Amino acid sequence: ASASPFRRNVRWALRGIVAEMVHNIFLRPFQKQQEEEIYIVPKNNQKELAIVTGATGGMGVEICKGLVERNYEVLVLARNIPKGQALAESLESATFVEYHADDFAKDSFRSLFNVIGERPVSVLVNNAGVMGGSKVDTVQINLVAPVMLTLSLLSSLKRKKSSSINPVVVNVGSSSHLRASHVPHNYQHTDDEDNHNINMIDANLSAYAESKLGLMQFSNIVRHSIPWLSVMDAHPGLVWTPLLQNHFPGAKYLERLGLSKLLYKNPAEGAATILAAVDAGRRRGKTNNNSEEQVYFVNRRPGGYASPESNDYESAKTLWNTWLGPAVNQMDEGYSEVCQGLSLATKNNNNEKEEEGKREEDDEEK
Repeated sequence: ASASPFRRNVRWALRGIVAEMVHNIFLRPFQKQQEEEIYIVPKNNQKELAIVTGATGGMGVEICKGLVERNYEVLVLARNIPKGQALAESLESATFVEYHADDFAKDSFRSLFNVIGERPVSVLVNNAGVMGGSKVDTVQINLVAPVMLTLSLLSSLKRKKSSSINPVVVNVGSSSHLRASHVPHNYQHTDDEDNHNINMIDANLSAYAESKLGLMQFSNIVRHSIPWLSVMDAHPGLVWTPLLQNHFPGAKYLERLGLSKLLYKNPAEGAATILAAVDAGRRRGKTNNNSEEQVYFVNRRPGGYASPESNDYESAKTLWNTWLGPAVNQMDEGYSEVCQGLSLATKNNNNEKEEEGKREEDDEEK
């Protein structure tokens, strides 16, 4: 059973907010990334493709810069055309693709596939996100959109499967997932007049927390159903970006007092954790050491504190079967592969339980 709302809020306050600020104040000055931890793409005739959504935000820009420094060709996905074009032009090897995570009727996917062509994709960073809008839009953009994009790119990611280094997907998370117990099934665009979530503003950011929990549960689903794909969750920390400042009443005062730099990470520091997850995923794929175990990066390191709900396989399957799967079933190939993989994983899991039960019976007889 999930923890009570009070206990969930307490664990978020202590294990999320307080732990983050303690790290930023006391430990951050001493943390350095080792050179051997960085995965640089070997130089060859054609650079490997990396895709970043939400690329024109403060942290998205830094993620793109870091990937270019690692010798990737970066596809800059964003809705702001002037900013996206300017960012792509400022980088050594990047291309802008207009992408609208809040409107699947647009030609975002078609434009993206026209740019990709038959080339394999090595890295996908699902970074785009919103906070404080309507509850339905929050879940659609933060959860449904990255799921649809990941599934639509499976064939392109699979082309990289033949390489000695498997592809990696990094889902950008948040410690706010510690507040959530599950993702309600009525966070969908629908004609149902009784669905009060349609226009309800996410004032207390509960839908934001639930969307981030759902994205981690989707990572869990993919790890069980698509073993050739390395999937990482990464929490950049409390990053001083417009997304956070717009929802923090005391933001201006913190800046005037100089406390924002002490308590919060800057965009480059937040991006460093996402890039560390990318590096680890590529190195992990090199040894074909993908597994179903959750890998949650915090402060550039795996092993961050994640909620039990985020790593509960049965809860993840319930989310997929009740509404997330049906919401994205138009992604025919990707949807079918996940369903087949889940079916196989469930069958294998049941066989393991049966074998374990037989071993226990044999031990009792002895």
